Amino acid sequence: MATRSASTGVLVTLVTFVITTVALLVLSVVLFSNVQSAEKDLKAFKEKMKSVATDADLNADDAKTLAPAAQASGKTMVAYLMELNRQAGAQITGDRSKIADDKMITDAAKQMGVSDGGTIRMLVTELKNKSDSQAKELEGLNAGMKDLTAQLEAASKASAGAQGQPSEAMTKAMATLESLNKVADEYRADSEQVRKTLDEAKREFDQRMSQAKSSQEAEIGSLKSANARLETRLNEAGKKLSQFETKPSDPSSIVDGRVLEVIGDGETIFLDIGRRDRLQPGTTFEVFESAESIRSTDEQGLRGKASIQVMKVGDDTSTARVTRATPGRPILRGDVITNAVYSPKHVYRFLVHGKFDVDNDGRSTDDEANVIRNRIRSWGGVVAAEDRVTGDLDFIVLGMQPRRPIAPPATAKQEELEAYQRAQTTCDLYETIQREAKEAKIPILNLNRFQALTGMND
Repeated sequence: MATRSASTGVLVTLVTFVITTVALLVLSVVLFSNVQSAEKDLKAFKEKMKSVATDADLNADDAKTLAPAAQASGKTMVAYLMELNRQAGAQITGDRSKIADDKMITDAAKQMGVSDGGTIRMLVTELKNKSDSQAKELEGLNAGMKDLTAQLEAASKASAGAQGQPSEAMTKAMATLESLNKVADEYRADSEQVRKTLDEAKREFDQRMSQAKSSQEAEIGSLKSANARLETRLNEAGKKLSQFETKPSDPSSIVDGRVLEVIGDGETIFLDIGRRDRLQPGTTFEVFESAESIRSTDEQGLRGKASIQVMKVGDDTSTARVTRATPGRPILRGDVITNAVYSPKHVYRFLVHGKFDVDNDGRSTDDEANVIRNRIRSWGGVVAAEDRVTGDLDFIVLGMQPRRPIAPPATAKQEELEAYQRAQTTCDLYETIQREAKEAKIPILNLNRFQALTGMND
């Protein structure tokens, strides 16, 4: 029994080995057949590729230059070259389906008159030189024609008595003139053709020059506008300088009048200005010891020693009451008075911009800006109608500087966005007026300084 079992195991193993060997053999034959087929296909593909591009072609410098351009256009190199060829065919024949080969290019050049070995650029240069030469010759022919015409007229007069028969000189002159006319016509035709060719080349250049000129003209216009604005300011400044050349250079230190007398307990004072000085009842002034003390703001603050308001106005004098006094600093005879708006001889022009807190309630409003405007007008000054800096302004009165708004969130409503934009515009206008006033050297007064230089208290 043991011997029979062992023989059976050997037989099974042998059969298994034979089957495995046969299977491997079959698999090897199949794989070998597939490899041969793949190598045959690869060889055929390589032969086919040789008709498109060889390895030397792909490694050439031109191919390396074209590869990035083809990649950038999103096309293969062959597709990119085909597109370039279509474009060239369209430029030469107007038909994109035509292939731009050497024959097409050579034929097109020959039709244009390009000789063998020449170029279109050389042809254009030759035509231009020819045109210039023909123009000179034509000029000479025109001069000759004038001479012949003169000779013809002389011959006509000489043959007037020859019973209408043309003289020999006239006949010769007419023949020569006809010949010259033919030559001149030929030159004109040739010159016109050359001129058309040159005009096409010139048109593109003119377009580029026109664009550059437009850009320069826009910049020049902006500079002219700025220059005109500066000239206006300079002229106005010159006029004011000629009128006030004997006064201090600082407009805030101009003295408008003096105290003639202090009555009683110092509540009523007489001034040396009146109706002839364009003074109106209700005008207020700030009182200082002297013209120099108006500038002493570091030691005495913005205000003077007192504020007064005119009650009665005579021809040369006026009476005023004290509206504000400083303890220990009484008004004395000879003290000076000033109001930045009022002037005996000049009408000052003001720009009032921004929001003001005239009543000191802690809230700045547009309505309180109108209080300042009305006060300026009542004192004889002029208020500018537009919120812009011009060269004829004497003072600019600015309210509280607005704060820059915080940008609204992306979910903000339309009214919130509009409010934000309005606040931005307000800040931009305020800063523009402030900057332009400084550039034009126009004095800027805030509310405190305006009150200090006008005696305004309420």
